[in-house]
Amino acid sequence: MARDAVPPGTLVLGRGAATRVEVSASCLLVVALLAVLFAPRAVDLVPGLEAAALLVGAAVGVLVYAAALLHESAHALVARRHGHAVPAIRLTAAGGRTAVDGTSATPAEEAVTAAAGPAVSLALGLLALAGRLAVDGGVAALVLEALVVANLVIGLLDLLPAAPLDGGRLVRAAAWAVTGSVPRSYLAAGWVGRGVAGVLVLVPFAVAATTGRTPTLTLWAACLLLALLAWAGSSAQLAAAAARAPEEH
Repeated sequence: MARDAVPPGTLVLGRGAATRVEVSASCLLVVALLAVLFAPRAVDLVPGLEAAALLVGAAVGVLVYAAALLHESAHALVARRHGHAVPAIRLTAAGGRTAVDGTSATPAEEAVTAAAGPAVSLALGLLALAGRLAVDGGVAALVLEALVVANLVIGLLDLLPAAPLDGGRLVRAAAWAVTGSVPRSYLAAGWVGRGVAGVLVLVPFAVAATTGRTPTLTLWAACLLLALLAWAGSSAQLAAAAARAPEEH
């Protein structure tokens, strides 16, 4: 695909610092799901809002993607500070991705670039939490709750040490710094990520063993989806390790 080409079914919201902001049509599915999930909470916090509850829930979904955009913008800013062009930030049903030209020159650059997104998300989530504790109810409380959930969930999940999450990049940066080898850093990230995938599969069983309760379908689905994502990303890291190995000989 050419650098300036936009994937089918994608809306370009605008440009900033030579970076396109692309939103996939698949995001509408996530916004619709969040609208349904947050509508009952909207009614709880704002009595009499029944008629507009779904619209408020949809607005919450938009806020979640705004949080993802800020997360990816942090990656883009650091990448540009290190001299890389950032053609696009892409938002899809799976989350966000920052397209960067080139690769990190040092382990420190890789670590700082990877950590920038989760750092912004966690900071925003904590600020929103402080605001929520100061508000009793109403639409403001709902908005702040959405920002807390969106930013803290995005920030914490993204720190899981498995590719393609930023935690996996941090593992790769650490291994690169210790071994001085790019292929070995990919190898380490791949195997650590596969271990994380295995642990995620066991989480529902651990919950059942420690609480005596049957894990919910939501927990099963979340853990299995994350495990599949981690396994696929880790497999890509191992493939990259094999492809880069000849570079050191």
